[in-house]
Amino acid sequence: MAETQSPPQIETQNILTPAAKIVDNSTDRLQVPAGNQSDVLKAPTTIHNLETGKLPPVEDDLQTGEFTPLPPTTTLEAIANPPIVETPEQARARKVTEIIHADKSAYEKWIQETPEDQRTLQNIPADVLRFIAIPARILELAEDPAQVRVIVKNQKEGEVWAYVVEHKSQPVTDPAQLQERVDFWNDLEVQEATAKAQNRYFSKIGRMPKPPEGMDQYHINHINMVADGILDANDFVTNELWLTTEAARKSVLHVKNYFDRPQNRRKGVARSFYNRLREVAKNLGFRFITGEHKENNTPFFVDKLGRQRLSRIKNKQFFVDSPQDLDNQNYFTVDFLYPQDKAPFVA
Repeated sequence: MAETQSPPQIETQNILTPAAKIVDNSTDRLQVPAGNQSDVLKAPTTIHNLETGKLPPVEDDLQTGEFTPLPPTTTLEAIANPPIVETPEQARARKVTEIIHADKSAYEKWIQETPEDQRTLQNIPADVLRFIAIPARILELAEDPAQVRVIVKNQKEGEVWAYVVEHKSQPVTDPAQLQERVDFWNDLEVQEATAKAQNRYFSKIGRMPKPPEGMDQYHINHINMVADGILDANDFVTNELWLTTEAARKSVLHVKNYFDRPQNRRKGVARSFYNRLREVAKNLGFRFITGEHKENNTPFFVDKLGRQRLSRIKNKQFFVDSPQDLDNQNYFTVDFLYPQDKAPFVA
């Protein structure tokens, strides 16, 4: 005779019946009241009542017995693993990453679609210039990275001159004092135009009054840009960039001027800029980057960036017309973008 087996016992601890009312969030198990375990069904992913088609209430307060229904999309997984809310620091890092990605995408698209002979300083579009001019560290240090932009001062054959500007939440220069200075400038503009119409000489140079204490240096030096609405009292220029090249030295990109704010120094801003500039220069067809520096800045370019001082280079005229006219050849440096180019020049 075959061995008789008892029917298997159904485990009801993790299953759902129409009468189920309480979800135990601490264990992710559906609690089934005693005496209602007939016609037991396996619980679907979404909690619902098989008789009414509605969600069973979830007991919020065991003392009052009041129930709050779950939203229709609530799942067991969602109850056990609520969504993670970004911290301000995480949201900021994500925003920086998104901006860098967008700027880099615009730059790469331009490189891919533009013939090599047309990748010139004069032809760099504004959205592409963002990737070149804005150091990644500036975005990371900004009050709001979305408020960082590039203003082009001059762009012509063999040259691009631009400012990186952060629009602050608070004025960096007193707006009333800045407006007074704009009004004075505009009056000088009228006087100059009148003199020109009368064939008289008139120069605005040296006629501006002494700026008040605390006025931002870029608002002082570029009051014309403020008058034209390009800069305002909340705009803080973080970097200035002036790149040039010459027809006789098409393989040389010269940094005529690079400036960053003292408060941003020793924070990786300059290194961030120059590391990216090396990548960009190669894609623009350059083989060398040169620059003349102040004495105290030169060690950064030599020791940190690995450049060579002009004083150590043979055939100096390849990089400058009159090396003897330089203040000091030790303060003029050359970056060899390709290692094979270094041997013919370094003594």
